[in-house]
Amino acid sequence: MKGDQSVGKIRVVLRDTLNELGMTQKELAQRTQIRESTISLLTRDAGSSVNKEILARVMDALEIDDIRKIIKYEPDEK
Repeated sequence: MKGDQSVGKIRVVLRDTLNELGMTQKELAQRTQIRESTISLLTRDAGSSVNKEILARVMDALEIDDIRKIIKYEPDEK
């Protein structure tokens, strides 16, 4: 990739999915056995990386099979 190319963004949209399901972050943490602080980071789309195992545990707990329910790609607007 060249230095002058801009790239899109990958966003975690877990908060939206939790709202749609009427589930709290605390409930998700309990179902997944993931620390509440980690769930909070995900729902705030904070941090620069996401652990694949955590994503899988979240998807299992929410009974979803489409990663677009929790991750969204936004292309760069040129």
